[in-house]
This record gives sequence, C-alpha cells and structure tokens, in this order.
Amino acid sequence: MKTMFAGDTPYNRVMTKVFDVVLVSVLTLLCCLPVVTAGAALTAACAMYMKMAKNQEGAIVPSYFAAFKSNLKESVAGWLLLLAGMAVLVASLCLYRQSGIGYGMMIVPTGLYCVYLIWYFCLRARFAETTASALKNSLKFFLAFLPLSLFLELYLAALLALFLWQPMLFVVQIFLTVAGVFYLPCVLIGKKMDRYIEEKELAR
Repeated sequence: MKTMFAGDTPYNRVMTKVFDVVLVSVLTLLCCLPVVTAGAALTAACAMYMKMAKNQEGAIVPSYFAAFKSNLKESVAGWLLLLAGMAVLVASLCLYRQSGIGYGMMIVPTGLYCVYLIWYFCLRARFAETTASALKNSLKFFLAFLPLSLFLELYLAALLALFLWQPMLFVVQIFLTVAGVFYLPCVLIGKKMDRYIEEKELAR
C-alpha cells in the first residue's frame, strides 16, 4: 500500500492529472462568474486541457491565469456575440417545449452550435486571430472535421442524457462541468489542430 502512494507511480500520475483537470474546471467556473469574462475563462480552459494532453501544462494556476489574461481583451466581443446566439437557441427550445416535433428539431442545431463553440474556444486558445477571423475559421474547422464534430455532438448528448437519467450526478458535476464538457473534446480537437499546424508549418 505504501508503494502505491510513494514516488512517481502510475497511480500518482493518474491522480495528479485528475486533480489538475478538476482544478482547471473550478478555476474556470470562478472566472465565468462575471459573465463578460466567461469567453476568456473557457478559452483558458481549452488551452490548459490541450496542453495537458501533451504534458505541457506546467504549474496549473499560473499557466491558467496567463492564458486567461492573454485572451481577456480579445475574447469579449466574440463571446458576447456567441452568447447571444445561444440565448436565441435556448429561447427557441423553451418556445417549442410543448411541441414534440418542434422541440426535437431545435435540439440538433443547439447541439451543433455547442460543438461549434468548443471549436471556437479551442481555436482562440491555439491561434492568435481577430474575432471575425476566429469565428470564420472555427466554422471551417467544424466543417472540415465534420465526423469529429458530429461525434462531439453525440458525446454532449450522452452527457445530458446521463444527467437526466441520474440527477444526483449533476450535483457532483457542478465542480466538474468544464472538465466533463471540454476535456475530451479539447484532447481530440487539439490533435486535429496539431496535425493541421504540422501540415501547414504554422506557429501560434
């Protein structure tokens, strides 16, 4: 038992990674409390999760806030625009909640829009671009890797179904929301972007 908790064992590495992922989630939730800063917070989370996939994250708290600060001014306009789009979709879902067909028809575009948001935050974390360019290029990535985008929509739908099936999990997930929604997509999207950078010989 003692050797399990001593030194650089596989168990310690896994638990350290889990703790770091949760810590980023908590930091992001705190930085999202002023709604206007949520774009920078989610971008910083995506930056950290993509780095974690390659063991390049460094010290979590300083690295997170460095990413948050570097994206704060640039992210506000794009985030507010995307938030308005999400508000329209959510309002539409509420409007059609009594109509099975209408509600079902709105679920798919809402899910795709959520996946587009993840692409957007990952792209802002990976490349230095203007808001207009990031919005446009996120759509290009979304369509260029459409199979992955559709898989991520199914992943988000599965998470939602799990919470609806076991509501108590949502209580636990409050502190893991960002990790649950973003970690796996960031890992997969990060690999696609790394391959794209290698092929195009780009730098951030």
